Amino acid sequence: LRNKNLKNVEFHSIGDVDQESALSFDVNHGYLSGDSYFEALCKTDIFVYSSLQDGFPAPPLEAAACGCSLVTTLVPGVDEWAIDGVNSLTVSPGDVSGMVKGVERLLNDKNLMNGLSNAGVKVADRYSWSKQTDKLLDYVEELVKDKV
Repeated sequence: LRNKNLKNVEFHSIGDVDQESALSFDVNHGYLSGDSYFEALCKTDIFVYSSLQDGFPAPPLEAAACGCSLVTTLVPGVDEWAIDGVNSLTVSPGDVSGMVKGVERLLNDKNLMNGLSNAGVKVADRYSWSKQTDKLLDYVEELVKDKV
C-alpha cells in the first residue's frame, strides 16, 4: 500500500514495531491503552488486522466498535462473527495481496466503507463485555439450578 502513493492516506501503527517496519508508517503510536487507545481507533477509517493465528482477538472487535471499517484475516475467533462484505472484508491468514486489495476496495468505495463501519458497530455490540458476562452468569446459574 505504501508503494502506491495513495493521496490523503496516513498509515498508523499501534504497538511495538522494529525500526525497519517503523519506516512503513507515518505514525507509530506505540502501546496504547484506555482512552488513548479508544481515541486512536475513533480517528481511524480503516483498521487492518493481519494476524496469522489467534484465539479470540479483541483488536478487530474494538476497532469495529469504534466505527472502523475492518480488513482482517479470518483467524479463529474472528471467524465467529466476521462476514466478508457484510461487516468486514476478510482474507486468509498470510494473504497480503488480498489485504491490500481490501483496503484499496474500501478507499474506492465509500458506500462499502460506511456500510461495513455501521454493521461492524452492531456486531461488536453483540460481543460487549457486559453482554458476554450476562450470558456467562445465565449459563452458570442454569448449571447450578440443575445440580440442586
